[in-house]
Order: sequence, then C-alpha cells, then structure tokens
Amino acid sequence: MVEWDTVRIPKSLSEEVEKFLQTDIAKRMGYNSKAQFVIDAVREYLLKMEKRPRLEHINTYSNRVTILDRELEGRGRVIDVIFLEKKNGLEKIVYPYCTYCETTDCLHADYAFEIPEVRRILQQHGIKKRMKGKEIEEV
Repeated sequence: MVEWDTVRIPKSLSEEVEKFLQTDIAKRMGYNSKAQFVIDAVREYLLKMEKRPRLEHINTYSNRVTILDRELEGRGRVIDVIFLEKKNGLEKIVYPYCTYCETTDCLHADYAFEIPEVRRILQQHGIKKRMKGKEIEEV
C-alpha cells in the first residue's frame, strides 16, 4: 500500500496545472488529476538532477572562474576560483585560490583547470604552470 504525504504549492501554480489539464496535450498524455501530473513532474525533475554533474562552470572573468558545486549546502553553492599570477624567474605561475576551501589545492581549483576556456586564456598569457598545494605542476 502506498503512503501519501501532503505538499502545498502556490495557488497560481495550481491554477496553471489546472489549465494544462484541460488541454489536448494533457489528455493525450493521460493526465486526469493535478496529483498525477505533479507526481510525474517531480519524478522527472529528480531524474534530471541526478544526471547533472557535481560541478558546473558558470562564468569566466579576467582573473577568476565562477563554479557551481551542487553538493554544497543543500541546493548547491556558487564558488569563485581566483587566479593569482606570479613570476618564478622567467616562468609565470598561476595560483588558483578557491574562495570556499581557502586553498590552491582542492576539487574546485582542479576543476577550474579542466575548463577549456580557462586553459586557452592561461596559454594566451604564457602561463604553463600552476601551484597545487606546495607543488608546481604543468597546466
């Protein structure tokens, strides 16, 4: 036997669902009630969310990358990885500082270097090495 729980939605959204249920599309899809439609919509959304990667590149700026980490703080958190450039003799080395983890060696800093746009920009600036923790490695 299926147990049920009650979830409330805004009246305006409920009215939109009611309107949809009156359409030929809803009838062809076999929807007869708001509950049936909402259950399918929630299931579809959950499946969609499971297929999404943990990290997503949001934007690239002149000295930082904005990343969404879906596993932080419930619904996710937007994080900036700031690139600090320093010279080591003739070589330019970038220090990717994660504002969330407060380090140059974390999942977010590593992900920032996997973004093709970021790699292209670093190469254009002649940066071939990065600081990772206390080690210098090739970009």
